[in-house]
Amino acid sequence: MIGYLRGKLKSFEGCVAIVDVNGVGYEVSVNSGPLSVGDEVEFFIHTHVREDQFRLFGFVDQESLLIFKKLISINGVGPKLGQSILVSLGRVNFLTAVVNGDIDRIKSVSGVGKKVAERLILEMKPYAESLNLEFEIPIGDDRLVESINALVMLGFDKVVAREMVVGLGDRILEMETEEIIKLALSSTK
Repeated sequence: MIGYLRGKLKSFEGCVAIVDVNGVGYEVSVNSGPLSVGDEVEFFIHTHVREDQFRLFGFVDQESLLIFKKLISINGVGPKLGQSILVSLGRVNFLTAVVNGDIDRIKSVSGVGKKVAERLILEMKPYAESLNLEFEIPIGDDRLVESINALVMLGFDKVVAREMVVGLGDRILEMETEEIIKLALSSTK
């Protein structure tokens, strides 16, 4: 079993990366953001073996790998769908949707129907509730914390407010607090 790879990125197309580790190229299905050929990369690996297939699924951190492994342990969720859920929603948005019982958000992922979404919520909720969902907010970024607190003061639940801000993605990293709040509020319409 392969559990971890570190090497030079030889190619990256779609969600498939070729990682050169000491002259051996490993094909890895990844869910990370844009990667540049030639960069040094490292992935925590889930090795999926079937009688007709041997695939490596790579994650930039152990938390994402752990969530992935919990996902694929659920009946009806294979590695391809598990990765699709994490790519489409992101781990924080997915876990927040699970905690809030947001079936529609989970169903928005291609390949997830109502029954699978309900099963995901039922089986992942205890795990999701045990996590601190603030891990996606950069430490020391007062603008994001202030934005969440402002949304809470406007009447939003703290988990929902956090989801609203984190769900806006990387574009908020260059914005001021007021802009983040406005954008978060406009995304709820």
